[in-house]
Amino acid sequence: MLLVHRPSGNWTLGLIMAVCTCLAFGFLPIALKGLLATIDPYTVTWYRFVIAAGILAAFIVRPGRIAASPLPDIRLIGQVIVAGALMSTNYLFYGIGLMYVSPSAAQIVIQLAPMFLLLGSLIVYRETFSAGQWTGFGVVVSGQLLFFTGNWTIHSEVCRAKRRGYC
Repeated sequence: MLLVHRPSGNWTLGLIMAVCTCLAFGFLPIALKGLLATIDPYTVTWYRFVIAAGILAAFIVRPGRIAASPLPDIRLIGQVIVAGALMSTNYLFYGIGLMYVSPSAAQIVIQLAPMFLLLGSLIVYRETFSAGQWTGFGVVVSGQLLFFTGNWTIHSEVCRAKRRGYC
């Protein structure tokens, strides 16, 4: 029996879940920075994905929750394996990066990941965009360029001051 989601109209529940997600992603780099003081990023990544796989497996094997389906073709299995490997690599490099930068800098830079995912879907899957979607993408790129341009200017001035011995 395949269960299909039916919207309940309970927007407050959705808002609460969205706020919880924002808080979790906001605290993630801070918690990881503290954790990386005692554990290497490889171990953190391994535990994260093993625990996530265990929780997901518990939901999948619950009787009556997911319909039995024929085995997927080998191409789909390969895509899932590649996607999992790339997600693990992304998380691993995020942890390694946290060893060298502050949590706030890592949180800002990780905002580039969805943009690269979007560009990858346009190239790999040959998706098409409407004018509104291109406008939204342009707004995101413009905002990131404005943000990073200002920060690079400040960063380069600090570096020049340090080289001259002012700091």
